[in-house]
Amino acid sequence: MGKSFFVKSPETGACYCGRCGKRQLTDLYNMQKHAQICDPQFGVKDEVLVVEEGRSWGYRLESAPGVLTLSICAPFLTRIRGFKDRFSGMEWMTVFAAEFAAGTKNIRILSNDTGYDMEVLLSLIRADRIIPISSVRDSEVIRQVFPCIDIYSLQMFAHIYKCKGFTANKPIKPGTESWLFEKTPGSKEWKELEKHLTPERGKIPIYAAVYKHRNDSYILQVVLKKGQEKTVFLFTRGYCSCSREVDLNEIFLQQYYLVGNAMKAVEAFDKAYPEYHLAMYARRSENILTPLLAADYHTGMELAAKAGATAIAESYDKLSVFEKSPRLFHNLKDLFGLSVPVLRALQRDQINDSVMARLREIYEYQPAFLQFESYTDSMMEFYMRGNVTHRGANRERAIDGIGALNDKQILQILRYLEKHPLDGHYYCDYMNACAQLGEYVYGITPNIPIREAHDRVVSRIRNDQDWNSKRRFEYAVNSEEYLRLATCLTEEDEEFFDKDPYMVTAPETSDDLFRESESMHNCVRIYVSRVTRQSSRIYFLREKEKPDKSYGTIEVSGDGSRLIQAKAFANRRLPGKAQRFVIKWCRSKRIRIDTGDIAKVPYEIS
Repeated sequence: MGKSFFVKSPETGACYCGRCGKRQLTDLYNMQKHAQICDPQFGVKDEVLVVEEGRSWGYRLESAPGVLTLSICAPFLTRIRGFKDRFSGMEWMTVFAAEFAAGTKNIRILSNDTGYDMEVLLSLIRADRIIPISSVRDSEVIRQVFPCIDIYSLQMFAHIYKCKGFTANKPIKPGTESWLFEKTPGSKEWKELEKHLTPERGKIPIYAAVYKHRNDSYILQVVLKKGQEKTVFLFTRGYCSCSREVDLNEIFLQQYYLVGNAMKAVEAFDKAYPEYHLAMYARRSENILTPLLAADYHTGMELAAKAGATAIAESYDKLSVFEKSPRLFHNLKDLFGLSVPVLRALQRDQINDSVMARLREIYEYQPAFLQFESYTDSMMEFYMRGNVTHRGANRERAIDGIGALNDKQILQILRYLEKHPLDGHYYCDYMNACAQLGEYVYGITPNIPIREAHDRVVSRIRNDQDWNSKRRFEYAVNSEEYLRLATCLTEEDEEFFDKDPYMVTAPETSDDLFRESESMHNCVRIYVSRVTRQSSRIYFLREKEKPDKSYGTIEVSGDGSRLIQAKAFANRRLPGKAQRFVIKWCRSKRIRIDTGDIAKVPYEIS
């Protein structure tokens, strides 16, 4: 794919063609049209890129006999002599240059005017903050100097080069490698195995075998088969090879399961090369490619994989900490602020930046709160909603309005929730309802089913409501500031959300919350006092075609600045289309999304 660059000048604020220097409108259509006129070789599928003069960076790889050179450059407009705002084009000025020579593992830095070291620059390239200048793929340039390797990214190549003493010679002979690549699913023994294979939905089978090589070394063959497409990996100490070019991000994010004698092959390879910790990892997760490829892709993933923290290693795309420089990855405790047993206890669907930050706060205060082999969904709900690190009188904690609890009681609650893995939301709302009544009606760990205890306490609250409290509720929800977040009251909102199938409405009376709670099977009815005190706001998500039917329930902070919850029926997640509408609504009303109920889906307001 070709590239056409347009440079934005900070002095004039306009964009100029990097080829001819003419000023251009900043919309993509006009830039593409100009690029086709300016460069006859520019095609419809080629890429238009806008860079900022002197501030944006790009990189390119150049090959010479036995040497690969990495250059990082900044764009500058070439001014026509005698004019301040007329240009003849652009040029890339080198701000960093490094040299990779065959036969050595020492990277030679030729120049560096960036203020960053090599590791930081590579991490910026990985994060797409330094864009490729050349239209030639990195792997093609690398192979011009190192023709025998199967490395498909600059970061992967650089890591192997300097950390593992990489040279251009393969430890596996080409003839042996070719034979192993051909010994894949499709042969007689593989077909026999597939007869007894029961596919797991949404997962890809992994076949594995170990072969002895050169008397003292072993090769692990890993085969992935997705439909008719097959990919073969070969691993030995300090090297991996692949039968075709693959996207490692896609490989890491897939779900797999081991078939046949794959586990026996893993154990045999682990015995020969224990530094991979492969057998320990395989007992916790069947994605054995993560520990095998992590060392060549990301140091943080390698640390997590070798420690057996499978969920952390497989959630690298969700955690911003992995964007840091690899120089910081000395051990997992320094990286996450949590012990390895805590990291091992986490499940993949429980991990995101906000969860890790909350667990770190809890661990710094009282590590005993996290000393469990695994965390149930109800425990995670309690961790996230409970302010378990707040210091009060006599070492007591106030948990999300629940009341004063000491450390011993918190541990008691966590052990209770460990045995009730799906009732965390009901439990927290039960405790909040008890706080409204001023007593723990069935104790902090009810002997009756928690949902029954919750419903009984909520019924008491409803019966205890008096006329004045209803009036105060109506006063709160009918205020101009409260109604501002609805989408169906002003002409501007109706026009902006006209094409959306959803709308957001505000309750009119406290009875609306009780009806919503009964219809949606959630606990919104206990939020009446919060709305009255203006510490929370409750809104209803409705389909425009069915405005009277409950569809989703939304909680916003009392000042209207944060989205706290957005739930569908029975506290489930909203469908993807509804989540995108909520994102649009939040951006329109300037509400910060502060909940895991909404996935991080990119969305631009039209």
